[in-house]
Amino acid sequence: MASVHEYKRLENNIVQKVRNAALAMVGAVAGIFRGLGRFLTRRYTVVFVPHSEKRSTIFILQCFHCVASCW
Repeated sequence: MASVHEYKRLENNIVQKVRNAALAMVGAVAGIFRGLGRFLTRRYTVVFVPHSEKRSTIFILQCFHCVASCW
């Protein structure tokens, strides 16, 4: 017959594995949202230079504004 100590060790191992799996899942979801936020807040600079080169036009675009304007 197993002692109480062995059952407690088994219980602690199971709880630790479930906790580690849950933390890994939360970390993965947080990483997805962090990456999405990083992508949406990235700035792109677009420079239009006409053939005459007298005056150039600079646009600074953010993906978030482009996505938000489409809705």
